[in-house]
Amino acid sequence: MWFLQRVWLLRVLVTLTAFLILTSAFLLFALPKFPVIDTLLMRKGVFLVFEGVREDVFSVKLKKAKVLVRGEELFRFEELEFGVSLHGLYSWGRCGEGVLRLTVGWGGTVRLLSDGFTCVRGASSLEADVEIKGGLWGRLRIEGLEVGGTGVE
Repeated sequence: MWFLQRVWLLRVLVTLTAFLILTSAFLLFALPKFPVIDTLLMRKGVFLVFEGVREDVFSVKLKKAKVLVRGEELFRFEELEFGVSLHGLYSWGRCGEGVLRLTVGWGGTVRLLSDGFTCVRGASSLEADVEIKGGLWGRLRIEGLEVGGTGVE
């Protein structure tokens, strides 16, 4: 009798686990992700203005997007993508020939990569390879930087 009880309990646990996995997968694929991302950013004072949005399974892609902080445009992108990968969260944007990437690893490592990005407010070009992992490492080069109308080198 105890054997049948254990088999029944095992079957219930397997069925419940399968139900939870399928329900989670359905919610991940079926529910819109962009409103959640937009709400989280707005709470931090960051606003996204864009012309088009497309949601994929693990990412959200925006067309002709602007990133506003405190009501002022900070970045401009022809394409901007947010998503989840095996390595963590990422954001990728393109403007002209330049690319800007930001990744946040599951272990907390933050990395900013940029190559010839020209669509940043107050500067003519941004090049970066910066990593935050127990300290700040890498290089950052901003050309044509102006703060308060004054050029900075």
